[in-house]
Amino acid sequence: MKYLLSIIILVTAINLYGQTNISSTHPIDSLLESCLESNPFSSTAGMLKCINSATAQWDEELNKNYKLLMAVLRPEEKEKLKTSQLKWIEFRDKEFEFSDAAYNTLEGTMWLVVKANK
Repeated sequence: MKYLLSIIILVTAINLYGQTNISSTHPIDSLLESCLESNPFSSTAGMLKCINSATAQWDEELNKNYKLLMAVLRPEEKEKLKTSQLKWIEFRDKEFEFSDAAYNTLEGTMWLVVKANK
């Protein structure tokens, strides 16, 4: 019963946080915005550096939360989460493959930034 209550509280907290902060910006996105607005990063190379940095930070955030969730799940739930995440990664990679193919045919350095910001 304690286990179920813990899961319910965790899910509720995540849902409440997500709903109450819809208009606020996550710190990683705020840093990205500040980076993109700063003069030294106004070039294509600078923008790519900002975006790649934010992408790496989001990856760390995702992995941190995945580990936190895995720590409270039962073995059968862990397996289902792992399976669903592997399917999501497969889907994500196929989407990136598709968008890369589309953006690689376009001319202009602006498309490098659009492609990186997916």
